[in-house]
Amino acid sequence: MAQKAELKVEPKPEPKAEAKTEPRVETKAEARVEAKAEVKAVPRVEPKAPPKPSSNGVHKPAGFRKPHDRIEESYFDSLAASVLEHLQRGVRSIVITSAGSGEGKSTVTAGLGRALARSGRQSVCIVDTDRFRPTLHRLFGLENKRGLGELLKELYHLDIARETPGQFGVGDWLEILHAQNKSGELLVTDGDQKFKLLIHKGRIRSVQMPNHQEDMRLGALLLRQERITHDQREGALRLQRSTARPLGEVLMGLGYVDRDLLSVVLTDQLRESLRRLLSLRRPECSFAETAEAYLPATSGQQSEPPANNLVGEQVLDQLADYLKRPFLTNQIPGFLMDTTLEKLKVLTAGSVPYSLQEDAFAQPFARLLDRLGRMFDVVLLDSPPVALASPAEMLAGLAGGVLLVVKADGYDLQIVQQAKMQLDRAKPNFVGVVLNHIDMRHRDPMLYYYGAYQP
Repeated sequence: MAQKAELKVEPKPEPKAEAKTEPRVETKAEARVEAKAEVKAVPRVEPKAPPKPSSNGVHKPAGFRKPHDRIEESYFDSLAASVLEHLQRGVRSIVITSAGSGEGKSTVTAGLGRALARSGRQSVCIVDTDRFRPTLHRLFGLENKRGLGELLKELYHLDIARETPGQFGVGDWLEILHAQNKSGELLVTDGDQKFKLLIHKGRIRSVQMPNHQEDMRLGALLLRQERITHDQREGALRLQRSTARPLGEVLMGLGYVDRDLLSVVLTDQLRESLRRLLSLRRPECSFAETAEAYLPATSGQQSEPPANNLVGEQVLDQLADYLKRPFLTNQIPGFLMDTTLEKLKVLTAGSVPYSLQEDAFAQPFARLLDRLGRMFDVVLLDSPPVALASPAEMLAGLAGGVLLVVKADGYDLQIVQQAKMQLDRAKPNFVGVVLNHIDMRHRDPMLYYYGAYQP
């Protein structure tokens, strides 16, 4: 593990000074922190030169393992066992960060990723989000020419309307429009089948069925269930055409239906829309963008956006999740690099500039993280240290858990607590604290941090 370089004049060491790297069985008092997060201690290990990449960008496994390699592995195996408990509770993405540079967070990220993948039961993806000081590619002996920056720009920033339409599925359109925060109308056609999806800031707000399928329109469904009368439907339709508001909102505003009934009917309608969209053989998509998706029919007059709580967002997102994404499914794996472990992939930081604090990259990254979470059992994010100009807080809010790395002889306790308070603003799920670079010969410093640092 990397250490902070120090220049000291010290007396001649004792003959058995090398014993500092030997592991020690911890007592229960030393192995726990009376706080929410669990603390794992990692011993100080002499730094190793990063492996040289082979011709295909993957380092070759060493033929001989030194004793301190086995010691390091045993500690990361212990850390992985603790993290595995959180994975079993549903956590699928974890941010690893620290209060400042030099705490060893990248080394911990790499070691934890290897330990989780070594068993062969967990598929792991490690993402380097530290654009200014990328480290993971060196730790794994990989190239850093194409990584996260290139992926976000080439896949989520592309003008999909200018690309060859045949390579995109309906799900590709919805995910890319969501990443770009677009509003407008997505038209999906296949022969005489025609669907209109109202998109507001990247999210589906309503789905209009083909004209000849009048039986599945909202007004027809409510009329068939005798929830509204024929005159009520015609009056609501006239008002809906003049205001461009969704028919459900108009009916509810007029007092013809209540919110609970409307939600049930809309959910059934959306599920039927999903079934019919999935049955399309060769759907073709086109998108008409507007400043706001609901303005065209109102001649640009100011109006409130459509309500998004009439149908649960889970149902709306489910509609998008089931639709095919051949483009993204085929392209994203090409940015992930292999390692010597079959179950471990790495997405390096890349060379294209990006800022996860800007909406133009934060929203696409959120979509990417969701997709990687479906591809792998766990995603580890190597985050920059916590600071005012760092995306660590944003990442903590996106991921399912946060692991904070603290160097035993590193930053002052007050700085560590300040970093913790900054992360707290994102309401994260702290899964633990790694106490790093411990000198195993001295007990007092370790007890000081165990007792004093409370996340």
